[in-house]
Amino acid sequence: MRPRILRLRRFGNRAALEAAHTADPELTHRTVVEQQAALDAAHGPFSVPLVRELAELGWDTSELILGVPSIRDAWEREHGPIPPVAGIEDPDVLLALAEARRFRPDVVLDSNLNVLDRVGARVMRDVVGPRAVLAGYLGTEKRFHRALALDLSLVACGSMAEALRPFANGPVEVLPHAFDPAVVATLPERRVARPLVFAGALGPRYVERHRVLMALLEQTELEAWVGLRKGVRQTDDGWLVTDGARPTPRRTLRSRATDLAPTAALAKLAGRSSRAGEVFNARIARLTGGLVGPEAPLRDPRAVHPERCHAPVSGRDYLMLLRSAGTVLHRGIDALGGCGGALRLFEATGVGAALLVEDSAAVRELFRAGDEVITYRDPADAVAKATWLSERPEVRERIAVAGHRRTLADHTPAARARTLDPLLRDALARRRARRTPPGGR
Repeated sequence: MRPRILRLRRFGNRAALEAAHTADPELTHRTVVEQQAALDAAHGPFSVPLVRELAELGWDTSELILGVPSIRDAWEREHGPIPPVAGIEDPDVLLALAEARRFRPDVVLDSNLNVLDRVGARVMRDVVGPRAVLAGYLGTEKRFHRALALDLSLVACGSMAEALRPFANGPVEVLPHAFDPAVVATLPERRVARPLVFAGALGPRYVERHRVLMALLEQTELEAWVGLRKGVRQTDDGWLVTDGARPTPRRTLRSRATDLAPTAALAKLAGRSSRAGEVFNARIARLTGGLVGPEAPLRDPRAVHPERCHAPVSGRDYLMLLRSAGTVLHRGIDALGGCGGALRLFEATGVGAALLVEDSAAVRELFRAGDEVITYRDPADAVAKATWLSERPEVRERIAVAGHRRTLADHTPAARARTLDPLLRDALARRRARRTPPGGR
């Protein structure tokens, strides 16, 4: 009998959503499957397929995109009203629970743990039963605490796995991001129109990215397509700040006590205390080699270099921009600075650009540094490497071709599914081998 897997993922990219609706004004009236296919065709973040590849490896699959009201409406047209659940108010969590109740999966795989928080995981366990596997993929440092009770946790790099393993209930395994080779066929032939490009978000959590970006804007021909993270705004005098309430003295005293707690104690408290969860997440981020510090204002590069800073792009426009770049600059988030496994590594190389990325063990495991990508140590080194590449376009293109070939050979959804398949089957076998406790929990 084929095992059954339900994959959950949230679609939060407004531009890609608007592009899909522009392409098909009747999209909201389509089926769940048709709407999800259209959203993935708009190339929003994390739209890389996976369940199709798992189906080819012997799984019965269901996939549900959350965060899109028209998909919830379509689900109800097809399957009836979404039932209420005590203690759950989030309509996307209710939809996920309803689909689990309908599909009866052996494995629930929650990408970025939008559903399987403390309450969601408990209710999902009631729905799918004690022998099913609850698994999650962590793409952000904000949700390490949600992985603690899972049967299987998947992370983007080895440093994240090593930091989280001592405190997790189930195995923590590495599953890097991927790039869908089918995307290349939808893009025009590559012609370099911009020698050096940056495309990404800024905010106080990106201090190191900001340092690298400002150095290259000042000393190279870099062009940047810059967005702001949620909660970040520009002041009238050209600074980037994060909105947030100032903590009260009572909260500060309580926070200091939590800050001093051992990591193992924080792991035990994280399921009951949001503050303990926040501190645990920061502690694990530090263990990965990341930088977690106070959020200080940053100079907005758009105010300093308005002629070379542009509005952010997403979806197909984003991929087209990378496709037209000679070299794409990347620097990961501060809190996961020791990881270096961001999705952009595979997007840039996947569409054929040369990649200039901060050096890390993860990057060196994924690519041959110096041959398939170029790495840098600090802003000055990034400037030197970017200048070196711009002065040697034939070398840049050789690196771009090698990185492109590596991604299309080793970093595809099919490759990731072949890695994931035995991990899921092993987790399922472990879960089924357990003796069912009284009450089915």
